[in-house]
Parts: sequence; structure tokens; C-alpha cells
Amino acid sequence: MELRDYQQSVFDNSTKAFLNGSKGICCVLPCRSGKSYIMARMIKGAKGNVLVLAHRHTLINQHKELLESLGVLTDKVRVESVFTEASRLGQYARDDVDLIIIDEAHLAEAKSYKRVCEYYNCRRVLFTATPSRLDGKPLTLADTLITGITAKELIQMGAISDYDYYAPDLNIDTESIDMVAGEYNNGQLSELMCQT
Repeated sequence: MELRDYQQSVFDNSTKAFLNGSKGICCVLPCRSGKSYIMARMIKGAKGNVLVLAHRHTLINQHKELLESLGVLTDKVRVESVFTEASRLGQYARDDVDLIIIDEAHLAEAKSYKRVCEYYNCRRVLFTATPSRLDGKPLTLADTLITGITAKELIQMGAISDYDYYAPDLNIDTESIDMVAGEYNNGQLSELMCQT
């Protein structure tokens, strides 16, 4: 499996970080940069069992298909929903997993991810395009941040298409929207946004 130069750089920097004692690495790359190929290369180079976690079945299925097509989906690799894995802790021995790979890492502060990582207590790599959380909390499962290529650089290379970005005017009055469990009522908020 041959990685593009910017993917190889992230892989190499991750390897160096682990050799320097890092326990958790957060790799930041934009959408369509090939994060899954870097994951596959990490899986191929892993000495022990690997657990790949995601929060949506669509992502899980995409990872399984790609890893299988690349020949790295073996009996030492499990691709699971974080919710399934968290609910089945104890089914596998604590030392059964050598590396955890987390997709959409900006969600990794959820209790389910933390429970799984605490249980296996092994090295982990988190992948995301957005390393910051909306609530401002840090990503505590990573102690090293590795930034890869940017979306602008991918556009300049012709690897992804340029785009125009549109957003609604967010200077709206939300006083009439009910709060449910500390969040705006989605139906009312949607209706207000459609009127804007």
C-alpha cells in the first residue's frame, strides 16, 4: 500500500510520536484527504490486535469495505460501533487490543469512547478534520497533535474541488424558542431558520 506524500508524513510523524512515548495521537486532516488509507497503513504495521471505532454504521461499513479491499481486514482487526464495544466490555481481555483507532475524534470525549479506551488502556490514534469541540473541552484521549495537509493545499493540488461556502445570517432572535434539556427545540429552531 503506497501512501501519498502528505499521508506518509502523517504516518511517519505518528510513528515517531509513539516511539517518543506518546499514548494518544490526534491526526488532523481535512475531508477527502485519505484518512482511512493512513488508518489502513497503521493497521498493517500494528504488531497486535487493532480496534477501529466509529459512531455511525455508515462509517463502520465504509471502513470495513476499504480495509477489506486493501487486504488489511484480518482476524486481528475489529471495526466496531463505539456503543456496541462499550456495552460489551469484558467480552475481550484487557490486553487483547494493542491499538485503538478512532474516527471522527472530535466526538471522543463521550463517555462511551472513554470507557473503551480506559478498559483497554493501550495506544490510540484519533482522526478528525475538526480537532476542536463545540463545548470547548479538550480532546483528553490524545497527548500529541499531528496536523497534516490543509483543504486549501488539497484544492491547489487539484486533489479536491474548490467550493463556495454559504451560511445563513446567524444574527437571529431565538428568545421565542423553547429549551429542551439545555438545547434549543429542534423543530422550532428549524422553522425559524427556514424563515430567515
